[in-house]
Amino acid sequence: MITLFHNWKILLLLLLIIIRSCSISISIIIIFIISSIISISILHLLNLLKLLLLLLLLLINVIIIIIIIIIIIIIIIIIIIIIIIIIIIIIIIIIIIITTIIIIIIIIIINLLTDLTVRGK
Repeated sequence: MITLFHNWKILLLLLLIIIRSCSISISIIIIFIISSIISISILHLLNLLKLLLLLLLLLINVIIIIIIIIIIIIIIIIIIIIIIIIIIIIIIIIIIIITTIIIIIIIIIINLLTDLTVRGK
C-alpha cells in the first residue's frame, strides 16, 4: 500500500504541474489526496480511484483544449496565407495595369511623333 501510494503521489504531482491552471480541479485533487492520506482501508482505494478518474477527466480536458488551440492556430495561418496571396495578386494586377497604361501612352506618343514627322516632310 505504501509503494502504491507513493507512485500515485508522484503521478499526482506530475499531473498537478501539468494542469495547474485549473484551480478548482486542483483543490478537488488536494481534497482527495488529504482524504486518501487519512483513510487506511477500502476508502483509501476508492479515493484513489476517484482521483484517477478525476485526473483522467482533466487530462481529456487539457487534450481537448490543446487540440482546439492547434486548430485555431492552423486556421489563422491559413487565413494569413490567403491574405498574402490576395495581396500578391492585387499587386500583380496593379503592375499589369500600370505597365499597360505606360505602353499605351508610349504608343500614343510614338504615333503622334510619326504623324508630326510625316506631316513635316
